[in-house]
Amino acid sequence: MVGFPAHRFVKGEADSNALAELYSRLRGGVLLLNLSGDGVGLKVKKKLPKPGSKRNEKFCTAKMEQNGKIVDEICFDVDIGKFKEIEVSHTYTIKELIIPEDCKNFSLARALAKRKGSVRRSVSVDGCVHETEKGLLV
Repeated sequence: MVGFPAHRFVKGEADSNALAELYSRLRGGVLLLNLSGDGVGLKVKKKLPKPGSKRNEKFCTAKMEQNGKIVDEICFDVDIGKFKEIEVSHTYTIKELIIPEDCKNFSLARALAKRKGSVRRSVSVDGCVHETEKGLLV
């Protein structure tokens, strides 16, 4: 991230190509973007939560039309039908770090380490909660 400030707030419009270019230039960085379009809006808080702090349920929120393909993609594992409100959350539990044995550089070892654990997905459709848990290795 050489040459970029730690915090920068920009308001404007960008197409998908401009966002892809920005993402590729900031590899390893974090983009906290508010996005809006026809019938869709995404809001993200301006600071990442601190590790170990209380979970902020409103860190990332989205509003979209009910009949869109986006809803089908987000709720791929739940038959939702008509709804008033959907809440989706993911809780990651990392139980083990698998560090490459041949890596002697600590910062590189951290970046190359694989995280092993689980992800719990919770989908609430108008208060009816559906939970699943899967193993994770990334």
